[in-house]
Amino acid sequence: MVDPPVLLEFQQINEYLRHETGVYFAWFTFFLTILFGAMGWSLKASLGQDGKVRFPAVFFCMLVLFLIQMGLAIFATNIVLADVVAQKERLGVLLSAMPSEPIEGYLPAVPVPSAYEGALKLARWALIANLVFWPIVGAIVFIKWRAAAAVASPAAEGLAG
Repeated sequence: MVDPPVLLEFQQINEYLRHETGVYFAWFTFFLTILFGAMGWSLKASLGQDGKVRFPAVFFCMLVLFLIQMGLAIFATNIVLADVVAQKERLGVLLSAMPSEPIEGYLPAVPVPSAYEGALKLARWALIANLVFWPIVGAIVFIKWRAAAAVASPAAEGLAG
């Protein structure tokens, strides 16, 4: 027997949402890991042996790139979140249109976990927090550079030769 088109679309959307959110969070984890590593490297690379900023261009170029990437990541997160919400609504329409015999005590519900939306919103807030935090770090580095003051303690950071 061939499944009705409503059921096929319902199953495809469910599979798509699982795949979409899985791919998004794999990307999100990789993205933040790489960017944090790059920011840490650029900060360390901009410091001299004495813990003072000697090569500010390294850090500030990476900071600008980081902020651009973070803004684009927030935009991408909003797109994925909007898609999850739209597909969840479509599943509700399909669920009500599905041909079935009523089962006593059963209330159909859209099978998309609310955790999908919640996790995407949390990811967006994590990105926003980084978009706020890193310019503060940049301001501190800039102030320390202009004052020729140490950003880090050479002994504590293992910078001493």
